[in-house]
Amino acid sequence: GLQPSTTYNYSVLAKDAVGNTSASSNTLAVTTLAPPDTEAPSTPANLIATLIPETSVDFSWDAATDNVKVTGYDVYQDGSFVGTTTNTNISVGGLTANTNYSFTVIAFDEANNISAESSPLSVTTQGGGVPSNTVLVESYFENGWDGWIDGGGDAFRYSGSRSYEGNYSIRIRDNSSTASSMTTSEFDLTAFDQIEVTFFFYAYSMENGEDFWFRYNDGSGWQTVVSYARGTDFQNNNFYSASITMSSNDFNFVTDGRFRFQCDASANADQIYIDAVTITGVSGGTARGAIAQNEVEFIRSLDTGEELNEEFTVYPNPVQGNVLYVNYFDEQASAYRIFNLMGQTLMSGQLSTDQINVSQLPVGVYVLEINDGDEVNTTKFIRQ
Repeated sequence: GLQPSTTYNYSVLAKDAVGNTSASSNTLAVTTLAPPDTEAPSTPANLIATLIPETSVDFSWDAATDNVKVTGYDVYQDGSFVGTTTNTNISVGGLTANTNYSFTVIAFDEANNISAESSPLSVTTQGGGVPSNTVLVESYFENGWDGWIDGGGDAFRYSGSRSYEGNYSIRIRDNSSTASSMTTSEFDLTAFDQIEVTFFFYAYSMENGEDFWFRYNDGSGWQTVVSYARGTDFQNNNFYSASITMSSNDFNFVTDGRFRFQCDASANADQIYIDAVTITGVSGGTARGAIAQNEVEFIRSLDTGEELNEEFTVYPNPVQGNVLYVNYFDEQASAYRIFNLMGQTLMSGQLSTDQINVSQLPVGVYVLEINDGDEVNTTKFIRQ
């Protein structure tokens, strides 16, 4: 008839028939046991992935509660036990890149009462490997059509101020189908997961709503990948840069794929000038996310000659020798960086003189970035 979890003190005295008693024995202190713990911990909640590289996952959850004490957590991957932890986070390794996994967590206490299983956390590991880039097209048109096919009477290799870089660009006009286009030769695209396209363009006399297209042909006919319309994507008399990403999930990359720029205006006076085109095949890994479908950025206006960057100038541009001269209007020392149109840094250093040796750069279009500690300014230049 005692109470659980209670301490009692016991002693004994001897007594004879006439009532004489002995001295008291020593005292025995005893504590009754606690009642059995039959209450399970609460269910772990809010599983959140904190890091998902290629072959492992780090995730955490909110702590469970218990009437006595939560002792630990069992973690399961796709229904199979993977480990126990006393923390509210874990790192699970040995996974496969670019694969989906489901994780759950169960809490337990000292009496081995277990909680209900948490809601599953579904994660996909990143793609394995480093993307491999293959430049299929790199065209500046200074020495010709650079492998592009002249569509006809409404396509023309132009020389003048409407070219973004150097002296030459390709002018397409009107809407005479193939005659208003410039087209690549055939490429084997089967090894690529993505096709990335960057180019520059200038618009002249395009009417509101008139457009031009970037197109792809997988052998079943020409399909428009992106359409650029005056009034929505660009205005006349301005230079723009544009970026496109095509995924193998959306397009059929074949052994004889072709690309095309095509004008869809209404008259010969409606003109688009295409320049500095790069088409790159990306295979393996997770493709870069910096280039978005139909991304257009204003560069400058030809009418006013106003450049976005007025902090420094470079010459000669294009560079035909090994030295790029920099006229920087701030006299304090500045760091410089040169990168290509895909954002890869090729040169960097301190701009201590007005000259940069660019002999190690191959022929192409580059961006010079100057950081004076207060602001960062950029300009493009060409090495021929």
